Amino acid sequence: MTLKRFTEQELLDGLDAHTAHADELANPLANEIISPESPRIQLTNQHSVAALRWILEHQRQFGLSKQDVTQLAGAKTEQNINAWLSEEELVPERSMRRLGLFLGIYKDLVEVTPSGQEKLAFEWFQRNTSIFPDFPGQSIRDYLLENPTEEALKTACFSIRCLSR
Repeated sequence: MTLKRFTEQELLDGLDAHTAHADELANPLANEIISPESPRIQLTNQHSVAALRWILEHQRQFGLSKQDVTQLAGAKTEQNINAWLSEEELVPERSMRRLGLFLGIYKDLVEVTPSGQEKLAFEWFQRNTSIFPDFPGQSIRDYLLENPTEEALKTACFSIRCLSR
């Protein structure tokens, strides 16, 4: 089976200012709403592999090497990353959380970019700034690489989320 990878242009074709935000305008159906009493969505190994693939496909835009991604994912070696990608090994739960937090950082950066300027999120990830009191004068990238822990990923995520409120 061959997978077709869509280009960004193919995904954007046919969208205008209104239809690009249709999901924000639509009223969700009752079965689409997850109530607080509902069990949380169970993440699978496939979710983690997909997250890892996406991060690796965009590593250059983040200014990261495969070794950096390995470190941020909490893998011991690049061989672990390769084994996870081929699903020879399961992605450990701690690495699942790290990958999710990394995607959360990107999502939160996109939320604070001007509409239509989502590529700025990659630039802001690498730009030194004094906005964040937990890592003043550093870029998010440099802070995470100096502190490749789940706690640092949470701190970065929280700091960026505070900007959008």
